[in-house]
Amino acid sequence: MGGKPLWMDYLPEVRAVLEAIREPDEAVLTALRDNAPYDGMEAEYAEEDAAPCWRAMIDACLAAESR
Repeated sequence: MGGKPLWMDYLPEVRAVLEAIREPDEAVLTALRDNAPYDGMEAEYAEEDAAPCWRAMIDACLAAESR
């Protein structure tokens, strides 16, 4: 293992998965629309909020790998 934990060997695969899911698809947006805690807000508004939040979370995961 070269002195590093085994899990570190999987970081390239993890990065590939995170990059692949960075853009929310219709299933992600539907899940948000169906489960969003927005009382009285239009579903479209929830979706407009969701995509940037989703990307920000994925970006934070990608950035965490390099720390």
